[in-house]
Amino acid sequence: MEYKDSGLFYGDVLICTALKTDAKLLGIGSVYTLITHEKITTRRLVSKQNALIFRGDNPNYPEVEYKIEDIQEIWHVQGHYCTHITAPSLLEERVQDLEHALKE
Repeated sequence: MEYKDSGLFYGDVLICTALKTDAKLLGIGSVYTLITHEKITTRRLVSKQNALIFRGDNPNYPEVEYKIEDIQEIWHVQGHYCTHITAPSLLEERVQDLEHALKE
């Protein structure tokens, strides 16, 4: 899978809902924007056993781990308005060519 142009870009807009800072309200696989004393980050929740572990969809960014008490605000990402249009990858073009050939 290609990740060169995946993720969020400068100018993109996230549509979020504020949540109470409660790990029980968080769903594995959902995307959250987290506000801590040090930074603001947007990642996908992958585990909430001993600590909350978040991973970006782009593997070039490190996994982050937080204790619920270290998070000031949690926002559930409901949608994303992207200002960056990515050209189809070679793989996507090849799949489209195959689909077109099968229809003929």
